[in-house]
Amino acid sequence: MQDTRSTMQMKPLSLAIAAISMSSAMLSSGVLAQSETVRLEEIVVTAQKRQQTVQDVPSSIAALDEQLLNKTNTTNFDDLGKISSGLNISAQQDGFSNIIRIRGVGTNTFTPAIRPAVGIFVDEIPLVRTEAAFNNLADIQRIEVLKGPQATLFGKEVSSGAISLFSKRPHTDSVEAFGELNAGNNDLVELRGGFNLPLTDSLGLRASAYDTEKSADSKNILTGKSPDINANGFRVRLLWEPSSEFNAIVTYEENDSLVKNSNAERVSNGSLTDRVATLEPDAFDGKTEVLGPQERDVDSKLTALHMEWQINDDWSFTSVTGYQKWKQFIDGDRAQGSANGSTSPAEALLFVNDTADESLTQEFRFLFDGESLSSIIGVFYADSEGSLDNSILLDTGFSVGGNDIKSASLSLRDTEVNDRGIFTHNTYALTDELELTFGLRHSEVEREAVSARLTGHGLFASPNGHFGQVSTWQPPTQKETWEAITGSLKLSYDVNENVTVYTGFDRGFKAGGFNTAFQDRTPIAPPARTFDPSAVIVPPSFDPEYAHSFEIGFKSNLLDHTLRWSGAIFYQTYDDYQVEVPDGVFGVTIKNAAEVEIQGIETDLVWQIDQHWRMDGNLAYIDSRFGDYEEAGCILPQYERIQCASGSQDLSGKRLNATSPWSANINATYSSWFENGLNWYARAETAFRDDRVDFPDLDPVSKQSSYILYNASAGLMAEDESWEVILWGKNLTDEDYVSQYVRSRDGGSGPTAVEGVLAYVGEGRTYGLTLKYRYD
Repeated sequence: MQDTRSTMQMKPLSLAIAAISMSSAMLSSGVLAQSETVRLEEIVVTAQKRQQTVQDVPSSIAALDEQLLNKTNTTNFDDLGKISSGLNISAQQDGFSNIIRIRGVGTNTFTPAIRPAVGIFVDEIPLVRTEAAFNNLADIQRIEVLKGPQATLFGKEVSSGAISLFSKRPHTDSVEAFGELNAGNNDLVELRGGFNLPLTDSLGLRASAYDTEKSADSKNILTGKSPDINANGFRVRLLWEPSSEFNAIVTYEENDSLVKNSNAERVSNGSLTDRVATLEPDAFDGKTEVLGPQERDVDSKLTALHMEWQINDDWSFTSVTGYQKWKQFIDGDRAQGSANGSTSPAEALLFVNDTADESLTQEFRFLFDGESLSSIIGVFYADSEGSLDNSILLDTGFSVGGNDIKSASLSLRDTEVNDRGIFTHNTYALTDELELTFGLRHSEVEREAVSARLTGHGLFASPNGHFGQVSTWQPPTQKETWEAITGSLKLSYDVNENVTVYTGFDRGFKAGGFNTAFQDRTPIAPPARTFDPSAVIVPPSFDPEYAHSFEIGFKSNLLDHTLRWSGAIFYQTYDDYQVEVPDGVFGVTIKNAAEVEIQGIETDLVWQIDQHWRMDGNLAYIDSRFGDYEEAGCILPQYERIQCASGSQDLSGKRLNATSPWSANINATYSSWFENGLNWYARAETAFRDDRVDFPDLDPVSKQSSYILYNASAGLMAEDESWEVILWGKNLTDEDYVSQYVRSRDGGSGPTAVEGVLAYVGEGRTYGLTLKYRYD
């Protein structure tokens, strides 16, 4: 008899297959009639490194154009997860500790050793850090979300998907300018502006800038302060186009953010926080008493050169060069005293984090566009360096001779990574209706790293009074190279001029890496708590991860191009899936689960019903599970005693952490106009997100139940679109939900040790007014 759980898992997928099959039959037989109303505009994308409509791309892609970003008041990167199903972006309100997952796979927080499974690209340049994407979306033309492994065309490894942002190009046609003011509750004041200026017949300049200030809706009762966020940045692009055959664009961009008093809501108290907590743990009371509120300063800079040369009617050449710097400094100052004014008996987890990354990337592509064959041949190179110094001081809770014992430690990571890739991507028209897409990529990743955690080192280290003997051991240098061949094979068939069906296979790859070396902390002379400084533990490196994806889908433009509908079913496996498991102190150990299996459905729809009504929405069901993971560890000591008493637990067949099975967005827009020519609209949005468990050991303490968010907006626009006023509101019902759970990392030890859990809550009800002015 078939397993009941397996039957239940397959039921949504079976229904989806039946629905898609029946829909395709209806579409091809012309059951759906055409309607004489306003047509939808085609969205042009470059998912395959050349301009195509969404319907011509044989894979699942969500294209978010400027109009949609404006109507949804999507001004920041972390808002994308609220308007696109199957994309999970869990970010704190201040944009820190970000998790991005596509189809259930991504990277958790606190894992610099793992390369992101989701690649983020700005104007075709892979960002050196995922966190560098969390900026304002000023002067963005469109965003493409590509789901599943991108096997051939993207620099570095993209094993679960890619998010590509495209800023507006400068041009020499006319002068343009725009200005925006966005003001709302939580002290929100956001300014955005920019212009396009033709300098000569062949030179064009485009520039944009933004400045955002806001606070979060919580208060630290120890300091009396709320998180305060200030972010600003600018982008300058210079176009040189001496002829119709050649153009070059130089780009320089800076983004800075400063967050003061960043904190989290306490869900449960740990061994250290029990001694200072006065509040009952409540993630949604708007009050925190974190002793070490953070001040975080992040700076990023990007310089790029894009060159395009149309060699002849069939051949063209593209060069994309990028240089990036990303820096982050976090200062976790302690609070003096507790809520009732008394002196705190503990100085909780002081730390200073200094992180820096820089990267030079280069890609060359030749494109052949013939009558039946279109081919891309290219090479990619990236040279990246990174450093991390994290100094920590922790009150151990022990005392000797009446003196409190404190532990000082330093976590460091210095890395050098070289990425090399050779790729080809081809589309061949077998007939007028049938196309074959195939491609191969050879990737080579060479990584060298010094990664260690040292007791008695760092900014807080002192020869006296600190836990552990100051050591002089040198961390080992680890070096390894990983190679892989990935590829794509797809078929697409035009049922008629409005309906296309496709099927395909992709193989993705993500390189391995190194775990943190550390001193053996086993006491050799208790209770003096001294350690052998020469006892070094170097955990083994972790293996590469391989993704295999099978997908069947359709894309259509129906009802006289007033209804755009697409859908896909997919099955993906990840071999040697990389799982991050925090250790008992402050590090993260990366292990390989044998296999992860993912199956699901996705569908997107936009329907311009008539001149007034427009409906749009998307739906995703993702069943992501550990296929084989018999020796999974536990994170919190209290959960380890329950679930991992034998040393490990078996998570085989269990759902992947930080994933929601169902996600959906349903939206409606009504547009009209007054007799004097003014246009107006009203829009309502509903976003559903299913339940999830955040911790990789599936500890239920990190479970977030399903929730629904309701947003709305209304706008008034001049007939010539020169100005616009928008009244907007998000999370109108003030729904309580957690965007991310993390350990409080109290470092508890012993048979009765407990550790705390913190929650970064999602933003509550927000509302405001946006004023826009355009000159063209």
